[in-house]
Amino acid sequence: MNRIRAFFLKHILPEVHKYFFDALDCIRDDLYSMGLLYTFVDLFTSTSMGDLFVPRNHDDDDTWLSVLVAVGECSLGGGFAHPAQGVVHAVNPGDIFVVNPTQGHCTSIFGDPLATRKMIAVYLSDNALKASAVSVEVAKREGLTQWVPQLRKRKR
Repeated sequence: MNRIRAFFLKHILPEVHKYFFDALDCIRDDLYSMGLLYTFVDLFTSTSMGDLFVPRNHDDDDTWLSVLVAVGECSLGGGFAHPAQGVVHAVNPGDIFVVNPTQGHCTSIFGDPLATRKMIAVYLSDNALKASAVSVEVAKREGLTQWVPQLRKRKR
């Protein structure tokens, strides 16, 4: 999990920031105003990875936007779909999708028996957000010191 998070922070998030900085900055402002930014919650709390799974249209009860990253090859099928809108996006290795998880979505059928495609999703879990909010309030009520991460200098 730490390796996926490090990969995401180093390679994916900078690309997402290029095009969606205002949207990401907005959620950070909201988390900061709620006293949650330097808890377990940041822009993203959770990750999942689908490996050639059976496509099923679904929505997620996550908070805010989800970032999907395609890795691996798939010569037939394996697109990212919004069935209610009748849209299927072709997916290539390295493609990044920023999506509203509350709208129905799925992958199209993988027609390539040799496919290595995986879709990695990184998102802000609604449950993690609620748990952090409760923890912050309990800590305040009990007079506990809130943990704040120390910023480390990046190695070059």
